[in-house]
Order: sequence, then C-alpha cells, then structure tokens
Amino acid sequence: MRFWFIGLALCVVGCVSTPLSPEEQSRLDMFASRLKPPATLSGTFSIVDQRKRDATKFDINLTGWAGGFSCFDGVTQLGDSVFAADRIARLENALAEAFPGQAGNLIIRRYDIYLNQEAESSALTWSVVTASFGLYGGYWMEDVKAPKIWRAPKCGRDRMHSGWFDPSELTNNFPPITVEIDVNIFGQDYSINAATSSEMKIAYPGVRPSPAFNAMLQSTMDKGNSRLINAIRAKPPAKTE
Repeated sequence: MRFWFIGLALCVVGCVSTPLSPEEQSRLDMFASRLKPPATLSGTFSIVDQRKRDATKFDINLTGWAGGFSCFDGVTQLGDSVFAADRIARLENALAEAFPGQAGNLIIRRYDIYLNQEAESSALTWSVVTASFGLYGGYWMEDVKAPKIWRAPKCGRDRMHSGWFDPSELTNNFPPITVEIDVNIFGQDYSINAATSSEMKIAYPGVRPSPAFNAMLQSTMDKGNSRLINAIRAKPPAKTE
C-alpha cells in the first residue's frame, strides 16, 4: 500500500508539471549569474572533519503515508556528495578572512544544509488522498511572493534538529533552505542555525543541482558563515600567552 501511494504521488507531480514562463526563466538566469566559483581550502586552519558519514548524503525523506506525523516530513538533506561540495572550504575561507593572522584547528561536527518542503509534502499527501477517492487530486502550491509569510516549521526547535527555520528570516513563501553549523574553533564551541528563502519553484520531490539553485545554496552558506563569525566575535576565546 505504501508503494502505491508513493507511485501515485509521483504521478500527480509529473502529470501537472509545466514549463517555465519566459519571466521565470529570466529570473533563473539572473540567479544563475550570481553563482561564484568553487572555493578551495586556504590552509589557514587545520580541518578536523567529525561530521557523521550520513551527513554527506543526498537524502529525500520519503516517509510514506506516515510521513505526515513526522517533524521531518518534506525535509531533504542536501549532502555535499551532490550539493555544495565546497561548503567546508567556504567556511574556512570566511573564517580566515574574518580573523587574519589566526590559525589552529577547526573542528567541524555539522555543516548540514536542508530544503524544507513540508508544505508541498502535505499538499501532495492531500492530493493522493482525494485522488484515491475519485475526488479532485490536482497538486497545487502557491509559489508567488505574498505579503504574508505563512511558512512555519512543523515542530519546535527542541524536536527538529534538521530543517528547522525561524519564519522571521524568510522573505517569500518558496521552500526555505536551512543550514546547521556546529564547530569548535579557537577552543570554543559554536552552534548556528540560519535560513533563507528559495527564489524559484522547486519540484517536490526531486530537487536537482542547477546554477540558479546552487547560487541560492551559496547565499544560505554565506548567511550561516556570517552568523558564525558574529557569534565568535560576541564570545571571543580567552587570550593565552
């Protein structure tokens, strides 16, 4: 039964997909033009990568019929095996620029990026249910910018270690991209969460790398890195002789 629902869900998505309008294509081209070259490690810091092995994977949380009861329904892990492979180098570069003349170990426990499409997943589930009963089963999500941000995480921060976001950080109602950073630098621990809004339609499920989407990921990483730098400055390490 679970596989029947998933198959129908994918059919619903595929059957109603439409090509981009000229305006949408123009916007994508604009975002793609912002893509920066891949970063490489500067060697300023000694990287100690303590991330879990699964953190590098691209993982779509297809939780089936029971997914609606999960805090992580619709959350996709954008692991660096597919997306933003230079995330560690970008972080190291940002820290080297922010703290010139300083070095040491940079212990990385998390640098995880997620796409939260819980709203799309819920709408898709409803489409499957209505279609299975012979009712209108069209899949539709409002994807235009709206005067009010209605997106919100499904669970509280204490229950949602992946894909959580603060709605006040969003600028539109496209699916948010979130980043979780957990590091030790200069002998102190820092944990950061940041989120940005996507700037385009994103198919659910099945996001793919593209110049435009990759540029949006870079924007999210830059925001997270900047927030980490501000946290370090607000809580500087003790000076040692």
